[in-house]
Amino acid sequence: MWDGDTYREAIVSYIKENKIDISGRWNYQYGIFTGTTLIFIYEMFRKYGIAPEKILAFDSFEGLPEEKADVPKSEVWQKKEFSMKNAFQTDDTNLIIQQIESKLPDRDIPIEWYEGFFSDVLLPKFMELQPKPAFWVDLDVDLYISTYQVLDFMFANKLILKNTIVSYDDWGGTEEFKGGESLAHKEMIEKYGVRFKEIRTVANGEHVQKGFIVL
Repeated sequence: MWDGDTYREAIVSYIKENKIDISGRWNYQYGIFTGTTLIFIYEMFRKYGIAPEKILAFDSFEGLPEEKADVPKSEVWQKKEFSMKNAFQTDDTNLIIQQIESKLPDRDIPIEWYEGFFSDVLLPKFMELQPKPAFWVDLDVDLYISTYQVLDFMFANKLILKNTIVSYDDWGGTEEFKGGESLAHKEMIEKYGVRFKEIRTVANGEHVQKGFIVL
């Protein structure tokens, strides 16, 4: 088990231990890559007896976009890094999805896939699908620009509400609040006046992961 697994199991455990009401809410996962995290979270829902109505899985399938100019980033976060198409050696996104879902322990929790850069997917037409608010938003998107696009859209459209958990896989990828996920988080607090409580942290050198709940 790697640190990312420890961190995400702690989030699911927190939901169980604190009896967080997930009824009428969905799990949003941003940044899928090889699907390891998606599969693990699915397994943890089973382990802790949590039954979400739906999981939404978002990824460009093309890798990372270009970071916003003048915003710091890790040297490994280059454009097109973490491409699902490269990882699976195919341009057939349906085949990629099938390969990931074939590793799930069962198919009881529906998974809805969204392909494309967040700037192309998180648009007004997405709200026409009448998505339900999140009980958990898990971000493994590395960059500031991607994190900002996700959070800004979800806050603006009331998909993040009181008791929504927001977690970050790459909080420590840049100096805190200077770039990456932490800067986007800080700007959401300032823009929307949201109050968070930190509930989980895992740190292994520069790899820092954090989970917060909206108050």
